[in-house]
Amino acid sequence: MKAEPGVVAILINEGDHTKPLDQPERPEVARKGRCNTREVKAIAGWHQTGGLKGIYEWWIPGCSNQNWRRVPWYSGETSLRNLRYWQRREIKYLTYETQYEDGNGFPIRWPLYYVAARGMWDTGLSSRKIITEACKKLYGPAANDMLMFYQVIERATAATTESGGNWHLPSPEKIHTLPIEQAATRHLQNASKATADSAILARINQERAMWDKARAVMDVLRAKAAGRDANAPSG
Repeated sequence: MKAEPGVVAILINEGDHTKPLDQPERPEVARKGRCNTREVKAIAGWHQTGGLKGIYEWWIPGCSNQNWRRVPWYSGETSLRNLRYWQRREIKYLTYETQYEDGNGFPIRWPLYYVAARGMWDTGLSSRKIITEACKKLYGPAANDMLMFYQVIERATAATTESGGNWHLPSPEKIHTLPIEQAATRHLQNASKATADSAILARINQERAMWDKARAVMDVLRAKAAGRDANAPSG
């Protein structure tokens, strides 16, 4: 059926928020109840009515897993690819909802918010370009080290073989493995050494404090998975 004039249909993205909609899914993922394959079919069907004009995007992993309220996840290029996908299908309206962070979403989520906001104005931008410009403004001489910190987190989300919908992501330690955590930590440490500017250092220290809390969460999760007490002295 063709939609009557003035009728606007809005779909909620309940797909896999670790992967973009235009990336084919593994068969075992595509068979899940909430997956990108289902979203793609729904978008295609509703697009034929002529009424599909809006997408409601939930970024609320902390809703069902409180650990994600203290651990960053950054899927910059994935979010941009989804924007391009929706734009090609004549989506005109987009709402992002995010909540369930410990605080107001800064500093833990700002890269994702910023990339999406810039991407809605210009979908041709890359996440690296957007964050590179932001890091130059915010971090000066430490810009490259901070860019590498965000890039490590982004690649971890993009590369994971785990899947997760809008209500949840895979457990944080499964995305931020120990080598990834260590690499991100080194970049933050190097950033602190790259500048003596007090305002820039204050911004870096906000990110370091956030990341220290995230690391503590992941230490507990890894210890639990290994069947040991995270507070016990190491051997």
